[in-house]
Amino acid sequence: MTDEQGQDLQAVRDEVEKLWQSVLEHAAAGAVSSDDMPFLLPNTKIAQLEPEESWQAYVRKRLFLEYAVAAGRRVGHPLDAFVRELDHMVRALMPLTQRWQEVSEAGDTPVLPHLDDTLPLEEQLAAVRYNGAVLFPDEEQPELGKHLLLTPFHTRLADEVRRAAATPFESWSDVERADAECRDGLMPMFGTEQGRIAVVPGAASLGVEVAIVTASAPGGFVLVLGHGPGGQRVADIVSRRGRVADLLSADASGRIDSGVLQERLLETHPSAVVITHVDAENGALAPIDTYAPVISSLVPDAMLVIDGTMATGCLPQRADEWHADLIFTDSASSLGGCAGMVLAALSGRLYERRVRNYAVPLYIELSRWSTPTDAEVPPALVFALRAALRGLAGEGLPEHYARCEQIAAAFREEASAHGYTVAAPAGCESAGMTVMTPPHGVTAEDVRDRLLHKGIEVGLTTAGIAVMHNGSVGTADLGRFWHTVEALRLP
Repeated sequence: MTDEQGQDLQAVRDEVEKLWQSVLEHAAAGAVSSDDMPFLLPNTKIAQLEPEESWQAYVRKRLFLEYAVAAGRRVGHPLDAFVRELDHMVRALMPLTQRWQEVSEAGDTPVLPHLDDTLPLEEQLAAVRYNGAVLFPDEEQPELGKHLLLTPFHTRLADEVRRAAATPFESWSDVERADAECRDGLMPMFGTEQGRIAVVPGAASLGVEVAIVTASAPGGFVLVLGHGPGGQRVADIVSRRGRVADLLSADASGRIDSGVLQERLLETHPSAVVITHVDAENGALAPIDTYAPVISSLVPDAMLVIDGTMATGCLPQRADEWHADLIFTDSASSLGGCAGMVLAALSGRLYERRVRNYAVPLYIELSRWSTPTDAEVPPALVFALRAALRGLAGEGLPEHYARCEQIAAAFREEASAHGYTVAAPAGCESAGMTVMTPPHGVTAEDVRDRLLHKGIEVGLTTAGIAVMHNGSVGTADLGRFWHTVEALRLP
């Protein structure tokens, strides 16, 4: 693309924004249709036109309204006036609606015209004003309801999980049986044959709070091993809970030197050590296999806590091998269930402990939630989690982990090819999520916002754009992601 073409495309985008603002003002005034906008002629006027002119006016208006409704839903604004106008149009112009259905069934559904960026600028602007919206080169026609969730903590649910969430039950024993199956299914996910499984209703952010209160006493010294910006967040939580936080951060290689770790452990003798397996801010993977033997040999009395929120379900967890006292995650982030439960594996010695700070509600004691009997967990969430775990078991954990690694590697290759830089240090990338910064001259906020308008929702962290690629996210979804990034034609 020449510089002149790039400038023309930006001018066309500005014209589109100007046009949308005008349409929204009309909608706010209660009248979507306007004689000043050929693509929004009143239904009565469309019906009075000659047959072919009537059909062209119907197509222009319907395409624009569907585009508007789809875009509005993607950014959380359904634009009710557009929805009502589209519904009224379909009913009021039934002969044309039937023709639309016929051509669609024949595989020739009308779409917005593509912009010809080789034409003079005035002709491009005229195309926008005539059609109301156009597709830029390589851009696809948006579809109603075709939303792709790639945001950490808010990934898409598999169809069987959604159906399971609506499972009816006649007695609480049905819920307890499902709960027991979930606990059995979580044992291999956490890599334990000896631990107790706790299922606590609550948001994912509750996991760190529960872990800190359970594994350390007020005033206790807690060592936090950080591998990204998320380490500071954990340290802040430790401090707010009345413990003494000591943050030891990884160097540029993404790892903490073994000698440095040994020195800190012997110097401070912490009551607990907290490691986030995958930092949600930069997607960096902590080498727990290296740290765990050092911790258990030098400070055997210290409670080892692993935050597996972004790891459990797409990376092997080895609670027994690591001598971990507590590994926790949530039901949605990496396991594919519905959000709303904290899941944890407890060692025997941690299970026997009780929260010593009586100002903390009993709710936070994990021992209370370590059995299905009278646990009072939300039934819908339990049924959904059971469906998600059955799906993982059906695929096989080794096969699932290998697939996640392959998808992650392919995604990072595409990122590099498109000029994006992975935030995690080389060799420390996660199989479940990738955080990346866009090419020079493009902000992460701009990419996030532009993708959102195309029905693709990604996260935004202090380190860049966060993309989850585990669970039900597959290669086709990520192919759509990169195709859309290309169609944005950002500099």
